[in-house]
Amino acid sequence: MKLLRYLVFVLLLVPFVASSQTRDPDGDLREDREPATRDQPAQEEEDLQSAPVEPEQKDYSGNPNSFWSLDRVMVGGSLGASFGSVVYFEVSPTAAYQMTGMLRLGAGMTYRYVNDTRPFLEYKANVIGGRVFAQHDIYGGLFAHAEYEYLKAKYIESDVVSSEINFPSVLLGGGYAMPIGGGSSGSSGRGVKGPPVAKSMIQLQVLYPISLNPGYSLYYYPVEIRMSVLISL
Repeated sequence: MKLLRYLVFVLLLVPFVASSQTRDPDGDLREDREPATRDQPAQEEEDLQSAPVEPEQKDYSGNPNSFWSLDRVMVGGSLGASFGSVVYFEVSPTAAYQMTGMLRLGAGMTYRYVNDTRPFLEYKANVIGGRVFAQHDIYGGLFAHAEYEYLKAKYIESDVVSSEINFPSVLLGGGYAMPIGGGSSGSSGRGVKGPPVAKSMIQLQVLYPISLNPGYSLYYYPVEIRMSVLISL
């Protein structure tokens, strides 16, 4: 009798033990997927770090700092001298900035020494001052020029300054620019849209001086002719 009850107990226990040891397919899939899910963000981050970095395309039209590009800057000026009964020497350094493809703004300084030994016209003078100007291209190499100039002349007698006179003036006119070297306005030359590129040039200017100090002027002729050079940086 005891043996019979033992056999019944064993027969009832075997299916329970077998069912508890059977693996759930869904559970197996979940266990297989969890490691992949945990590793996926790390794999994506590693792929992003190893991806090649493309060079940034510069768009100067959207970069406010491009307004101060050195590609727009020009420096230069003019020299003048004569010898004989009138000894004359002048140096005028100039800097200009290409605001747009057609408009240039600039400023400069002037130093001039004159020693006139002609009879009844003898005098010596040191002249110093500055100027600001604007130039606008018209067609080809032609341009319009407007300038404000302020000079101070110190007249010398017996190596002593005898008097000082101020000479404010406005000069209006135009000129012709002959480009030298490379470069062209409106393109940076690097394959991207950029600020205007200044062009090196030789300028011949014909200007009409208007004195703002009635009765005084340093210009003895109705027209002032200049030749200057501007070199782009």
